[in-house]
Order: sequence, then structure tokens, then C-alpha cells
Amino acid sequence: DELANLKASVDVVNQEVMGVKDDVYSFKVRFEEFVEDIEKKNNITHAQGQIVILNQELKKHFGLYEEVRNNLLGILQAVDSGIVSKQVITNSTEELMLKTPRYWLSPSLIAISAWLNNNQQLAYKALSEGLKRDLLKTELIFTLINNRLKRQGASFAWLSKYFENQNPLKMPQATLILVNAYTDGVFGPDSHGECMKQISKWLDYLSQQPETIKDLESKWIKKIQVMPSESVDNISYNYMEQYCEEFPKLMNLLNYARKNQAFLNYLNIIINTTRVKKNYTDDLDDILFKLINEYDTDEFELRKKQKMCELILKYEGNKKKAKDDFEANAITMFKEEVTFYDILINAVTQEDISPNLRKLSMLLMKECIINAHRDFTATYRIQCPGQITIKLDNWSHKSEDGSNEKQMCTSYKQYLEKALQKQLDAMHPSYWLIGIACACFFWLIAAFNGISITFFVISLILVGLNILSVYNKKIELKETYKQKKYNGTSIIKGLCAEYVDWQKAYKNADSIAEKIPKLLNQYKSEDFISNSATKKILLN
Repeated sequence: DELANLKASVDVVNQEVMGVKDDVYSFKVRFEEFVEDIEKKNNITHAQGQIVILNQELKKHFGLYEEVRNNLLGILQAVDSGIVSKQVITNSTEELMLKTPRYWLSPSLIAISAWLNNNQQLAYKALSEGLKRDLLKTELIFTLINNRLKRQGASFAWLSKYFENQNPLKMPQATLILVNAYTDGVFGPDSHGECMKQISKWLDYLSQQPETIKDLESKWIKKIQVMPSESVDNISYNYMEQYCEEFPKLMNLLNYARKNQAFLNYLNIIINTTRVKKNYTDDLDDILFKLINEYDTDEFELRKKQKMCELILKYEGNKKKAKDDFEANAITMFKEEVTFYDILINAVTQEDISPNLRKLSMLLMKECIINAHRDFTATYRIQCPGQITIKLDNWSHKSEDGSNEKQMCTSYKQYLEKALQKQLDAMHPSYWLIGIACACFFWLIAAFNGISITFFVISLILVGLNILSVYNKKIELKETYKQKKYNGTSIIKGLCAEYVDWQKAYKNADSIAEKIPKLLNQYKSEDFISNSATKKILLN
């Protein structure tokens, strides 16, 4: 009896300990969420402060660069309107040249000013100085300026030469701007397809570089991995979260599978976005501004920090998401030299790039995108468990698809019945009290007197009370196990239903993966790169 009481007491204590453990775990979760929330708020505050500081640093160290950029556009617009004297243009450009002795764009302003004043000797000197400071950017700027001033023959000559001299493994970032202008038809029709032939040569060369292909596929895998997990249902998995050992892995798999929908949406947006028709002059001014305003090497470090802070704000203080996004989508933007594949990735990533170039870039990388997506799906699919483990107390059972619900309920009931029987067998009247009652009985027979009678009656009462107590405890124990059986079978049924819902959600999310190669394979590169004197490169 004492052992049974002790066992019952231990069970009570164990239940209380489990309750305390649950409370501690719940407190831990809430505390971690509180700490995480505080950390995110601190990250947001810090990022906001850093952006202000970085903007001040950019203005302090590179503010004059911006003045030079604005002057270039101002000069071109002044040429259009004819309301600014050549002398004013000359004075302003010479002053900026003195203020920015190292900036690559300053000599170009002098060259333009000299050209407007028909000073051929000074124009050539300034052009020579600009080429020394930054050969490729100066070539690009004069490609665009000549086109902006409607000298398309000279512009195309610069453009063709620039493309011809490029190394597809080491390209300046500014190439993106020029390819963008070319694909948008800003330079007019490429009658002989010379520039597109050169682009095709770059791609052919890169296709023979296994490491480059592998690196490109890796970048697309990272891009897919940072996609949001698109959820189309509001299913909760409360039972699985508590009683399924594989629950964290299952939710991770579901979240990865749901990224397929986000990636499909991403590709559809690129394909379906059409270019807004704008004025030809405005187009060129926009391209010129992008070329001179972005990707200056001196500013890279500050702009990298600025971009990271902007991403921290975008993800509401979540540094990990910001870092993943930066590494997947932005890091190649801050390299001085990149491969042509990086140029294409940047074109797809940047929303302010022409829709035409985004489409072409995506399709030029079509095979790599499909391969990267195939590797992505294979990585999470191989981790899908063939069965899950349901665990209640010390009972556990496996299930492949939740269809063995009845067998599991039967197994759990049998487990409870065995456990109940074991505890019932351990519950019996106290042998000590029965022994004492027997002794008192023999004493009563040996010496029939008042004392022996009293002790015998008392021992009988104690034995009776003990038997009644054990009987009541057995009834209580049976009720407890009856409730356990009810709760347990409800949990098993609920968990199986949730697992069926999870499988359906996973299969639906995973099935979207098949639509991605189908979408990309609807288009051929030839549809987007054909070019003639009467046909533009891309479909708008």
C-alpha cells in the first residue's frame, strides 16, 4: 500500500513537474520573442541613423561628383533649348574641372564644352584626359552623348568598339547601362546585328566555363532561397507541433516548397511587365544619369553599407533576411568588374532596368535558371521523411500518410490498458494491516478479553478502510486512464488530419515547381534577340 501511495505521489509530482516544464518553455519562448523584438527595433533605429550618416558622408566626399553629373545633363538640355550661352557653359565646366581633379567625368564636360565652341584642339585634349582616367566609362559616355545629340553613326561606332573589346569574365558594371540602352533600341536598329553577335560570343564563351556556370546556378539558387514562402491557406498544425517529432523538418520543407509560387510570380512579373513609352530624349537622359550616377568605385563601400541598411529597414530589423537578400541580389552590384552573367543577373534584379532587358537577360540565362531551380527542388525533396513519428507520453508510433489512424488508436489504447493493468496490479490492500488483523484474531482466540476484542475490531476497521481506499483509487485511476484514452485518441485523429492537410499543402506547393520550366520554355532566345533594320530586339 505504501509503495502504491508512493507511486501515486510520484505520478502527481511528475505531472506537476511537466506542467512547470511547459510553463518554463512557454516563458522561454515569450522571452526569446521579446528579446528578438527588442533586437529588431534596435536594428531599425541603428539602420536609420546609419543611413543619415552615410548620406552625409556621400555628400561630404562625393557631393561635387553629383554637381558634375547634374552639369552634364544641364549642358545637354541647354544645347536643346539654346537659352544658355556657350561662355557660361565653358566657365562652369572649367570650374568643376578644378574642383574635381580626379573624377573621370570632369574632362568629358570640358570636351563637350570645347566641341560646342568649335575648339577641336581642346576637345581632343580633354577627351584624351578622360580616356586616361577611365577608358571604358569615357567611351560609354560619348557613345550616349553622340546618340543624345542625334549623331547615331558616331554613337554606333563607339558602341560596337566597346562591345568588341569587352572580356565577358571581367566587365565593368556600367556595361549594364549600355546593354540596357541597346536592347531598348535607343541606338536605333543594328542593321548588321554586330552588337548582338558580340553578345552571343560572350555567352558562347561563358558556356564553356564550368566554374562560371556553376557560380551562376549557385546565385540563382540563393535568389530562390530568399523568396518569401507564399501561403494560400490558413491551416494550423497545433497537434503536429506538440506531438510529431519531425514537425520542424516538415514545416521547413513546406516553407521551401512554397517558395516555388513566389519564384513563379517573380518570373511572371518580369515576362508580363511592359515598357512605358517615353520620349526618346528623356530615355537618353535617364540612361546618362544612371551611367554617371551609379557604380563609381570610390563610392562602393559607402553605398554597400547604405544598401544593407535599406534592406534592414525593408525586413523590419531582421538582419539575417537582410544579409541573405544582399548576398543573393545586391552583392554583385558593388563589384568593380563582373562577368557578363552578373550583368544579366543585375539586369533581372534591378526593378528600374528596362522590362525589355530584364526579359532578355532572364531568357539568356534560361538553362541555368531551370537547372538551379531543379537543384533547389531536389535539395528539399530529398529531405522529405517517408514517415512521421507520433509520440504521447512513453508511447510512439509511425505513420506514412495518416491512413493508419485506427491502428494507432488501437495501439495507444492497448498501451494504456497495459499501463493501467500494471498500476492496478500494484495497488492492493496493505499486507501489514492484514497481518496485524490476523495477529489480533489469534490473540482474540487465545485470550478472549476486552483488550483483544478492541484491538481486533480496530484492526478490522483499518483493513476495511484500506480496502475501500484502494478501491476508490482504482476507480480514480481507471477514470484517469479513460480520460487519457479519450484525449489520446482525439490527439491521434487530429494529428492524422493535420498530417493529411500538410501533405496536401506540400504537394500543391511542390507541384508549382513543374510550371517554372514550362513557363521559361514557352520562349526561345531567338524570339528576343533577333534584330534587323526594321525589327526591334525585344517584344514590348
